[in-house]
Order: sequence, then structure tokens, then C-alpha cells
Amino acid sequence: MALKRERGSNFTRVESDTLIQLVLKYKNVLENKKSDAATWAEKEQCWQKIETSFNSISSVRFRSVKALKIKYDGIKRDTRKKSAAIRAETYRTGGGPSTAPMLTPSEEKVKEMILLSVVGMDSVFDSDKITETESPQLMTNPNIIDENSRNFTEFHQSEPVVFETIEMPDETLLIHEEPISNASCENEQKIRKLSKNNSDDADVESATKWSQWKPSSLRAKKHPALCKQKPKRPFERVAESKLEIAGIQKQILEEELENKRKQWLFEEEERQHKQTMWALERQLLQNKIDKIV
Repeated sequence: MALKRERGSNFTRVESDTLIQLVLKYKNVLENKKSDAATWAEKEQCWQKIETSFNSISSVRFRSVKALKIKYDGIKRDTRKKSAAIRAETYRTGGGPSTAPMLTPSEEKVKEMILLSVVGMDSVFDSDKITETESPQLMTNPNIIDENSRNFTEFHQSEPVVFETIEMPDETLLIHEEPISNASCENEQKIRKLSKNNSDDADVESATKWSQWKPSSLRAKKHPALCKQKPKRPFERVAESKLEIAGIQKQILEEELENKRKQWLFEEEERQHKQTMWALERQLLQNKIDKIV
């Protein structure tokens, strides 16, 4: 029969607060999600230190590492439950005061340590949340706009406006006024004629091609390039070898069957010949008996 676990005394509020304060010192190690041997050994060392520090305080009872771990896990579990209840209350409709239990200061500290497992991760792709962003560049103050416009008009009314003209050199203007030579015009005309003739030839060729089309052309032979025999693959060569061996075996079996058939016919003829000989011998014996009688 298994021994019954000894039940220790309940943790007081002071003991719970003391445990949370000690865990905060080693939260980076105790809340590490790695599961290798080095991490587990480091966590065990931290719990040994927490046990020593916890029991060195005279105002609390002696607690083992196992009891401290169980209590800390229970505090985390209660913190998650309360946080879930508070979150559910925020989305509940119907009005009225919230019925969710409030977190204690120690539980608030625990929530900060295990925030990811309590709140979860925000989606970086899509959600039904409406984000309200206020861009400082789009926010304008009407008073500032009116004041700036007033200063702008007063400045232009008091100061005369002077326009300066910049004269461009004549060389830049003459770039676009170069006369086009006759040779370039002739080349351009030739290019246009050639392109027109090519387009006309293509139209005529396509028209003649489709005008001579018949349904029987769909049954035309394949192009020689498509009919070219491809090199056989290794497994195809093996299959052909197996077929060849099977054909030889079939031929041997047929020859054996033919030989057995001939042998059976020969034996049948021999048996009939013996029967005939026995009948003749019987007839001779019968004749001799008749003569004697």
C-alpha cells in the first residue's frame, strides 16, 4: 500500500509574498522555456537557493523545494484563471459591475513574469481589431493656419513682387531646330514600306494557311523529330530482358510438351500393335485346338 502524502500547513499571505519576491530574482532562469539538461540543472540550483533564503527568514516555517514549487505553480494557475475571468468580463454585455476577482499585488508580479502564457501573442497578420492611429502630420490647428495665411498676405501686400527672367543661351535653343536631312527622310520611308510589306505578306500567308485547312489535317503524321525513338531507360531494358527470358522458357515448355505428345502417340501405337499380335496368336491357338478335336 502506497504511503499517504503528508500534508503541510497552508501558506500564509506573508509566505506567499516572500516566495514571489525570491522567485523574482531568478525569473529569467525559472521561466526559461528551454528543456535541455543544463537548463534543468540551473533551475534546480535556483530552487535550492530559494529554499535556503526562504527558510533563513525566522517569521516563516520550514518549506522544502517540492512544497515551494507546488505553491508557485498554484499561484501561477490562480493568476491565469483570474486573468481569464477579468478578460471575459471586459467583453461581457448587459451592464452592471464586474464580478471577476481582483488580482493581489503578488499575483500582479506573477502575471508580469508569465505575461505571454496569460495574454497570448498578438496576431501580426490579421484581426478584427480596429486600430485608431493619429498621424501628427495630418493633425492641423485651424488657428495656426489662419495666422499663417494672415502673415503671408500681409507680407505680400507690403513687399513688391519682382520677377526675374533667366535668358537661356542660343545654342540650347538651336538643338531642336536642326534641319532634317533628305537621307534620313528616305530611310524612314523605306523602313515604313518594308514594315507594311512584311505585315501584308504575313496577313496573306495566314489567310492562305487557314483557307487550305481541312479536318483531315488533324490526322496528319507526326513530325519526324517526335517519332524519333528515345534511349531506353535501365528499368525498360530489364523488363525487355525478362520478357525475352519468359519467351525462351515458353518455347522450351512447348517443345517438351510436343515431345511428350509424340511419345504418348508412339506408346499408343505400340499398345495397339501388341493387341493385334495377341489376337492373332489367340486365333492360331484356336485353330490348332479345332484341328486336334
